[in-house]
Amino acid sequence: MAKLVDGLENVHFYTIPCTAQDIPQEKRSINEFYAAITNTTKHIMGPVNTPHDVKDIMDMASIVCGGEQKLKKKPFISFVASWMVSPLTFDPGVTEILMEIVRRGMPVALSSAPMAGATSPVTMAGTLAQLHAEELSGIVLSQLLKPGAPVLYGGIPGMADMHNLSYKAGGVEFGFMNAAISQLATYIGVPNYCSAGITDAKIPGMQAIYEKTFSICQCALAGANYVHHAAGVLESILTLGYGQLVIDNEIIGMAMRMVKGMEVDADRLGIDLIKEVGPGGSFFSSRHTRRYMRSEYFEPTLMPRSARTSPETLQEHRPLQVLHYAREKAREIIERHQALAISQEIDATIRRRYELS
Repeated sequence: MAKLVDGLENVHFYTIPCTAQDIPQEKRSINEFYAAITNTTKHIMGPVNTPHDVKDIMDMASIVCGGEQKLKKKPFISFVASWMVSPLTFDPGVTEILMEIVRRGMPVALSSAPMAGATSPVTMAGTLAQLHAEELSGIVLSQLLKPGAPVLYGGIPGMADMHNLSYKAGGVEFGFMNAAISQLATYIGVPNYCSAGITDAKIPGMQAIYEKTFSICQCALAGANYVHHAAGVLESILTLGYGQLVIDNEIIGMAMRMVKGMEVDADRLGIDLIKEVGPGGSFFSSRHTRRYMRSEYFEPTLMPRSARTSPETLQEHRPLQVLHYAREKAREIIERHQALAISQEIDATIRRRYELS
């Protein structure tokens, strides 16, 4: 997964998405961060199981970047701590982990995830009010421990399905509430971590695409800073798909192009060019077209846009289906993409020190 993310240009960081169940629990966190560090150059975020894991992972990252001071100055790893059990309850074990992260000066997302109708009021406004109180409590705790500690406002409001009390992630209100998180965080001057791109769909397909697109665009347009869960997840975060990561990379790319907006200046307006070409002319061969044709518009990588690709052709060539394309592209990246690996000497030092699996 880390290697695939490294090869997807629109996925900007790697949140460790699953837990290794085939090794002892006391070695899981260090192995998971090691697997990430050795397969992607993008920022890595993840949870840990014990306060001691924080030290080990920081030590390992310090070996890679040349010392703890360099790591703290420009951290390429960060942590997420789900210290809050909604409603309004500190989890003792995770709070100890959070406090250790804060004391050591590393960035941490304060993850609070109330579920409307189950662990928070069923109304969106009520859920957000409770979540804001929970986040403020975590911010106060961290700043009392270490003034200026780098934290992310980590609200992740969700919804309970009133039919069966399961987690319902695909509703349009999910994206709506997570978009509101950026406004709450902005109000108190703290960067935010929220969630988008979750779907109730169990397999990649139309439901997954439209549910993911809505929440990703909502959070992007609201100005969210750090949006996790946005790529690869299915079945309300119970499942991960390689092909789905590739599809979501495309959705995120479109959302980022939308957020970038339209650049307007004298050259882009092209008034002189319009006059030069005149009525009935063509802009195909102009220098202006060559200058902007590759940067002005988002170029998809999965499905063809060409008008010459007829519906009959698409039907005849079943490999052109989006999921097939996505899986093939994921396989190609995993097989061919070369991440900027750490040196063999550093790798050997890390494996020897931590007895990694």
